[in-house]
Amino acid sequence: MELFAALPFYKPSDKTIYIYDSNHEEIGYVQRNYTSRLNRVANHLPISILENTNIIGEQDGYTLEIQEQSFKANLLKLKWDVYLERDGNKESFLMEDLTKISTDPELAYHKTEHRYLLKKDGLSGNWLVSIEDSPFICAEVKVLKQVPNQIKITLNTHDLKAIEVLGMYYVIHLVY
Repeated sequence: MELFAALPFYKPSDKTIYIYDSNHEEIGYVQRNYTSRLNRVANHLPISILENTNIIGEQDGYTLEIQEQSFKANLLKLKWDVYLERDGNKESFLMEDLTKISTDPELAYHKTEHRYLLKKDGLSGNWLVSIEDSPFICAEVKVLKQVPNQIKITLNTHDLKAIEVLGMYYVIHLVY
């Protein structure tokens, strides 16, 4: 399944990112969410300690909410709580930053019994989502155009939703 999206040019923007299918029909959205006015102002300051990354989204009856954990929990490693809700059934997962060098970011998404890794392929420049210790590529995020940042998401599994993959990529895009 191939999906398309365009990220906002200005990173602190809370503009809605719509997800389109190959027929150019809107199937969902992802949007940066500020919890307060103070949080919105702090994200415009050049002090990275005050930044907070929260994302909301919706697709096919699923509601996604990604919330950055507290400052104390993020001292050593950045972590986010991921909430996926459908029909009143809310599941919570963990997403954490595994980056050692900022030029090679890596993200782990712990969902049910699998641990998904989002890594950048050094040869092609595409972002690949795979299950840890498995050669199977679950999803691929390809940057079609740098300005504005237009991407193509290719889903190879039904375990991940497009809003989850776009949410993971958007978090990496905002942090690095």
